[in-house]
Amino acid sequence: MLLPIHATRAFRLAIPALLLTAAARAQEPAGLNVRAVRFYRADTKQTRVRAFVQIPYTLITTGGNQATWEVRVRVSDSTGLTLYQNGWTSHAAAALAREPGAEAMEIVDFAVAPGTYRLDVTVQDSVSGRQAERGMALQGFARTPDASDLLLSPAMRVADKTDTVPRAGELRDGTTLITAVATLRLTPLRTRAYYLLEAYNSTASPLDGTMTVSVLDQAGKPVIPPPSAKVQIAPGGGVLRGQLDLDGLPPGRYTMAVKVDAGPKHFERSSEFVMADLQETMAKDTLRIAQEKSTDEGYFRYMSPEELDDAEAPLYLIARSGELKAWAPTLSVEAKRRFLTEFWQQRNQATPGIRQAFYERVTYANRAFVERGRGQQPGWKSDRGRIYARYGVPDDSLAKLPEGRAPRWTAWRYTHGRARYYVFVDRTGVGNWVLLTTDDRFESTLPGWQDILTPDAVRELGQYLGINFQQSDFGGPNGQ
Repeated sequence: MLLPIHATRAFRLAIPALLLTAAARAQEPAGLNVRAVRFYRADTKQTRVRAFVQIPYTLITTGGNQATWEVRVRVSDSTGLTLYQNGWTSHAAAALAREPGAEAMEIVDFAVAPGTYRLDVTVQDSVSGRQAERGMALQGFARTPDASDLLLSPAMRVADKTDTVPRAGELRDGTTLITAVATLRLTPLRTRAYYLLEAYNSTASPLDGTMTVSVLDQAGKPVIPPPSAKVQIAPGGGVLRGQLDLDGLPPGRYTMAVKVDAGPKHFERSSEFVMADLQETMAKDTLRIAQEKSTDEGYFRYMSPEELDDAEAPLYLIARSGELKAWAPTLSVEAKRRFLTEFWQQRNQATPGIRQAFYERVTYANRAFVERGRGQQPGWKSDRGRIYARYGVPDDSLAKLPEGRAPRWTAWRYTHGRARYYVFVDRTGVGNWVLLTTDDRFESTLPGWQDILTPDAVRELGQYLGINFQQSDFGGPNGQ
């Protein structure tokens, strides 16, 4: 008996959780999803098996910067004798594994002689030791079949001169590169289904005929008019492939059936797929994007050119000297995204969450500190907005209404880190606040600020701050 000639671990693929209706999920076995597609190799009289193993990241513990799991594969014959076994360790970035509904993809590739076999796959979480198992029976072709099993995919492309190896999540069939999935899961936002099978012809002449593709509901009833196309099967065989755009197909589980009539050959191959519900798809897509935006790269990925410019504008408040020189309005969109990503990555490594906190402060400043008569200037550019965007909520503050000659004023005090204070005044009475005085060396104090505030207000401010401002000190805030 011929043993399986090889089994290769292949690629991992993140599959967004946009894909299954709740009803369809309930029908699927929990844990691993495994499917095998068989092809025939006449030169060795063997059946080549490509088994696709989808592993939900919910089975894997995500710790640190990556998720890690072990895969063990065993192929046995009808007597239970092990013909082949192998194992390997796989990894994925933690951010990828945390995407809602994301799954890892492993591809097992081996060959068997005619007969009955069993494929068993075990996946073990490297952190918790938790295991998930799945097994399935396989039949090696006893003679040359009319065709291989039907393979469905969300994407196929023809390899070009630059394609030396498949991309992550792809397998190669001749010149065709195929995105691997155990179960094809379409959504109202991704409606194209690709199909491929090999047709075999042991005669010396080509076989001409037609290929009809049907989509059947669970009762076996066609749900769309079946398209057909002329085909020719060359001597020795050939690949039949195509695609269907299933936009408008209601949510549910379906079967795609490919029927070929070519000379004396009449055969049909089928495979199941799922169409998800729009509402569920959008909800999960929203969640996925929200989680993706938690990363520096993902945060800027969906921004328009104008939004990227807006994201860069307030960075001078926290940037180091010369750090923004590489930025220019003429940069490409991708260059701007890369610049902003790198700007924040180095900061987030030292202080996780700093980007999110900064832009939340900018957003609040735009809402709370917009001032009249300043045109379309965003709130973070006002004096109060600028300080808030840089440092956040003051640790304590004092607000005073107009009294006598003294205008309305407010003082903010920060006590965390280096202690500092800022005093703002509204001399117009309509909410146009300016920075009056501060001990921040990066900010300016208005000349004659004590006269603007009046002596009584200066004494009250000094009592609040614990500073004895001298009336003769008109050059700065720190007279003692």
